[in-house]
Amino acid sequence: MTMLYEVDSDAGSSTPNSVQSHYSTSTSASNTSNTYANKSKYFHRISVPLGKHTSLMLDSNDNVDDIEEEEGNDETDYELTRNASASATATATNSVSTSEHHQHSLLAQFELNEMIPFNLCKHLYEKLQQEMRLETQLRGGPQVDEDQIDKLYYLLISLCYIKAFKQVYSTIKLEQNKIDLCKSEQSNDKDEEKVCISDLKLISHLQVYVPERIDMLLCGLGNLVTPHGKVCLLWPKTTLLTLLVNAIHYGLLYFNEKIISRKLPNFESGIKNFNNKEKRKSGDMKFTKESRELGSDHGKGVATQLIWSDYEGYEKFQTYCSRYLSQFGDVEQMCRQNNQNELYQFHLTHPEYSLVYEASLCLYLEWSKRINKYDESDVIVSALSILGLQFVTIQSTILKNMTLRIVQAYTKYEAAKFEKIWKMKNTRGTGKGMLGQLCKEEKVENDQRLSMDSKSSGNNNDNFGQHCSKLCVSAFPFTGINKTFGNMLKPSRHYDIVDSEAALLLFQDIINQGV
Repeated sequence: MTMLYEVDSDAGSSTPNSVQSHYSTSTSASNTSNTYANKSKYFHRISVPLGKHTSLMLDSNDNVDDIEEEEGNDETDYELTRNASASATATATNSVSTSEHHQHSLLAQFELNEMIPFNLCKHLYEKLQQEMRLETQLRGGPQVDEDQIDKLYYLLISLCYIKAFKQVYSTIKLEQNKIDLCKSEQSNDKDEEKVCISDLKLISHLQVYVPERIDMLLCGLGNLVTPHGKVCLLWPKTTLLTLLVNAIHYGLLYFNEKIISRKLPNFESGIKNFNNKEKRKSGDMKFTKESRELGSDHGKGVATQLIWSDYEGYEKFQTYCSRYLSQFGDVEQMCRQNNQNELYQFHLTHPEYSLVYEASLCLYLEWSKRINKYDESDVIVSALSILGLQFVTIQSTILKNMTLRIVQAYTKYEAAKFEKIWKMKNTRGTGKGMLGQLCKEEKVENDQRLSMDSKSSGNNNDNFGQHCSKLCVSAFPFTGINKTFGNMLKPSRHYDIVDSEAALLLFQDIINQGV
């Protein structure tokens, strides 16, 4: 595999050397299921057994005492390198101001694909298995224990999710007043806890070793700033927490421990295409052999599309409602024509539409109270299964402590085993993502409600409803590194171009410079 780019020694800095330094972006796409699922699987309160920790393994340049005071990288910290003298003309000053305005405006936003670390790791299972068996044969020992191979594989996935967290965290800036979880006034649960910035910040400073090539790919995730505007991650806090939830899931599989909880995220369902009408399949937590094999269902083993009861969760819920309702474009036309008979028939045949529409009308405070109460007869809770969302509550201290256990387990017990197979590397977050993140995978199906993008692709099937093909769709005509990155990872679940004029300028830059 060709190395995408080298990580600078001071990669934690959020200020590039120049405007023309390599910039990158993240993508957001959300393909959700339209079908009902078991509603009880969408409410989760997680607690885990904790171990003792003897030390904190932080990056070499980090000081434990400075973690609380240290400010995270922020895409708004990006500044132009100014070489103009004090005697610059007013025209030059106006030019700089215009450039700064473009850089701080929002160009595009995207929803990150939570499957990326999992998909990267599943290609390494066969290599791990072969090397472990070969080492056993050379030593003349007994046959290698398959459970031991699985344990190491679980640990590898967990480490890659933590590394992805570090990288994404380095590209954003979280503020405590924007991250607090909303407590329901009717809740008597004393453990209902807000997510603390200090806990997430500490995790971002841990030394996390992953195979070098995976490290280079994961370093392309997160927000970025281009000369024409910012490309930002949708729901960054939710994305960070989702990465950590999957990290501790595989960490607990490594420790052979179970999560003590009333409800768990459905790690077996994974991502379903937004227009897929098949019901989500549930299963036990055990990661099956079939889900490791190439070409298997991408969704197995990963919790996706999670939301919390904070305002960011409310925004994500509303966005998913809008995407779902927009599929039924005929409804608006029927309303304008005041066609009562057709409207009545439509609601009879599409009861889920009315349910999602009613749920979308709820304001934030009421929504937060009702989702925390989690009455399965509530339209908001019922809408979750239609939209493919999962409601989760989790304490950030649990995420922090479990992450520490996972990292220490690698350092103390497993590092030598991994280093015999791969070149393991620990890098700090680069503070910027890659533009190739604005790339997603779309399924083209023979259905009457194909999207216009899918229809225009020219991929048609003769057997109605029986076959589908996958397309790699990108926001720009990428070349080189960004094209390779996008085609390999399909990093976006959904992306939106916010500023079409700025996007056109960036489009011209890509054509002229071959970005």
